[in-house]
Amino acid sequence: MTGLYPYQAGVGWMTADWKKDGYRGQLNDRCLTIAESLRMVGYQSYMVGKWHLTRNTAGPADESWPIGRGFDRFFGMLTGAGSFYRPTTLTRDDTPIKAEGDFYYTDALGSRAVQFIREHGERPKEDPFFLYVAFTAPHWPMHALKEDVARYENVYTKGWNAIRNERFERMKKLGLVEPDWKMAEWDKTVPNWETLPAERQKEMAHKMAVYAAMIDRLDQNVGKIVKQLEDQQQLDNTLILFLADNGGCAEGDLFGFERQPGGAVGEDSSFASYGRGWAFA
Repeated sequence: MTGLYPYQAGVGWMTADWKKDGYRGQLNDRCLTIAESLRMVGYQSYMVGKWHLTRNTAGPADESWPIGRGFDRFFGMLTGAGSFYRPTTLTRDDTPIKAEGDFYYTDALGSRAVQFIREHGERPKEDPFFLYVAFTAPHWPMHALKEDVARYENVYTKGWNAIRNERFERMKKLGLVEPDWKMAEWDKTVPNWETLPAERQKEMAHKMAVYAAMIDRLDQNVGKIVKQLEDQQQLDNTLILFLADNGGCAEGDLFGFERQPGGAVGEDSSFASYGRGWAFA
């Protein structure tokens, strides 16, 4: 967002305020965001998704929200993670709002990104635009739509040992790793899949199916954004940068956490992660 180290921009430990310079939990006034920089050369800047750069998540809006840091339009959450069905801190521009109806956060972000691109194309002046699309998926909680989950229910039943080996061999065939490279040693804190009880295997295979479904839905919405650029004949005039920051998520120890006991993973009744076993794979 700033091109600086986190502590230089004031967010040395995410949004925690340690009352120390560099660790105040939100962007300081000694940095420029990419949106503020691009505004100087005539860009309109739009953002959808995760902000997570302010201590003020309750409102009213201030200079630490996206509109206060160079963005012309914003739709997303001010916090770093939350429910995909009932997200808290949901905000439109500078106004807190609530999710209504048949809401799924990843779809909402994709739709609003498409809207921003379309509306920018309707402007009388052809200013360039910058669009920051910060999908939360596949960050926990593991929430995914049933039709997406269904496509993956049988994919991960072979377990993390077999899938890890298959991935490594596929990477060799694709030329991503050298044929003579060795795979990292197995993490001895992660049990072999075959030693897990059948019920645990079923639970963990379902968790990874939900995780895959979350990424599938993200991919679908990236496709919608690309299509909108094509429809407006702007794709060849657009630089697309795709980055991800979380990697394998080992939070919740070996089998992941469930913060709503009894919930069905993937649905609103659950608030789960997938744990170290799959993260290692």
